Amino acid sequence: MLRALTYICLVFLLVLSSCKESIQEKIDFGYEYAPIGLGKWTEFYVDSIFFDEFNPGVSDTQHFLIRETFADTFSELNGNLSYIIERQEVDENGNAIGVAVRYSIVKTGQRLEKLKNNSRTVELVFPFSIGTTWDGNAFNNLNKQEYECVSMLDQWSIDGQSFDSVATIVQYADTNNFIFKNYREEKFAKNVGLVYREYLVKEIQISGDSGVYVKEWVKNFGG
Repeated sequence: MLRALTYICLVFLLVLSSCKESIQEKIDFGYEYAPIGLGKWTEFYVDSIFFDEFNPGVSDTQHFLIRETFADTFSELNGNLSYIIERQEVDENGNAIGVAVRYSIVKTGQRLEKLKNNSRTVELVFPFSIGTTWDGNAFNNLNKQEYECVSMLDQWSIDGQSFDSVATIVQYADTNNFIFKNYREEKFAKNVGLVYREYLVKEIQISGDSGVYVKEWVKNFGG
């Protein structure tokens, strides 16, 4: 009797273990939307438009290239591995222009965190799907800011380039205000990472608009 009971328990444990493995295999945590590694790089076209309220109807538009490179690593106090990203303006041949700006990112089993100007934000959470929300300012002193995954497309194209499995994250969406408009959005492609960034801060006045609008989209990537 004891031997039979032991056999039944072993069978039950094997079935339970198999079910757990099957469930884990079906869950797509989304880690591939944020690949990391030393030497990885992405080049972005950048359009930057500055609106000047003191000169109604006048705006300053700039178009340039930015390269972001995984340049180095260091360990944080909690033991997490942090990657240093160098953000550098480059010419069409990839030659550096000016001084690089640095920020860092940390990817854990639960989050993708970004540390810039001593402020840590949560860029992604794992797993995520359409409708997933989280507080992007959970680890800084700023007010709560709800980030949301609003779409996950099978294919997304820009400037003749197509990407499979692209997730759109809206970080801030206040465009219904008649005076102030604030909008921030990023797109992440599987096995590529960030491929698009949009940023708008605008104040509408009778004398003219003021603010800034920045759009970045991927030109090339590697590493």
